[in-house]
Amino acid sequence: MNIGVFGTGVVGRTIAKKLTVLGHEVLLGTRDVENTLSKSDPDGYGNPPFQTWYSANEQVRLLTFSEVARSSELIFNCTNGQSSLEVLKAAGDLSDKILIDLANPLDFSEGIPPSLNPVNTDSLGEQIQRAFPQLKVVKTLNTMNAEIMVNPAKIEGNHDVFVSGNDEPSKLKVKEVLRSFGWQDDRIIDLGDISTARGTEMMLPVWLRLWNALGTADFNFHIQKNDYVADFLIDFTQLIMDFMHHRLMKSVRTPEISNNQSLGSRYLGGGYIRCRVSSDKPPKYSMFLSTWL
Repeated sequence: MNIGVFGTGVVGRTIAKKLTVLGHEVLLGTRDVENTLSKSDPDGYGNPPFQTWYSANEQVRLLTFSEVARSSELIFNCTNGQSSLEVLKAAGDLSDKILIDLANPLDFSEGIPPSLNPVNTDSLGEQIQRAFPQLKVVKTLNTMNAEIMVNPAKIEGNHDVFVSGNDEPSKLKVKEVLRSFGWQDDRIIDLGDISTARGTEMMLPVWLRLWNALGTADFNFHIQKNDYVADFLIDFTQLIMDFMHHRLMKSVRTPEISNNQSLGSRYLGGGYIRCRVSSDKPPKYSMFLSTWL
């Protein structure tokens, strides 16, 4: 697949390199090819100059934004969020393309730490979608360090990536790309339409302060969903009365359980039995009876 990447900074380079490893034809977009190739100084974060990186990644083709757009089925937006709209306008016709938007609208006009613009009632993802209605915008991977984007195993334990977008088939395609990067299905959280990008973009001020507090960018967000578990110590006599009430006069067995509920133990003879019910809702004794009987 021909995949375009807009932006030659560390995020664009990281995404482009991963895509080549996966066997894709990668087209890296910039405003001025000659000017970009002439850069021989490290960037503001101390990363090697672009020409050094490019010499080591010869599989990647450096083209203008419009050339990349014409030849790509899917495009990653790895540009500075404050210039993303300008870059996309320079790219020309983007109709029916899928845009994976990684950019964040960080505003450094008042210094560091940056604020967000837009924020609260709008998002960069939404602005892009409004400006290019035929473009299929999917916001994802914007809440973490670039290395973690393409290698989630770098962080031990469970952690999550979010997806926002209006077009369901496009989101499915993007989720395939995420899986190829190493993201597991249960760690990909689909938040809904593109308006939900407001939430993930607003995670950036928290992310930046965590980076400062932890002294490293090797971390990510994990959403822990509650799993309710309850043990029931059930009086054998009461259980027999319940059986009679339900007219279960024959052999007692545990039926198939549905709706993500399970019983950890079966009927036992004696004075009491202990059963466990797990559910995504707080289980009650009545839930146990209605499920088990």
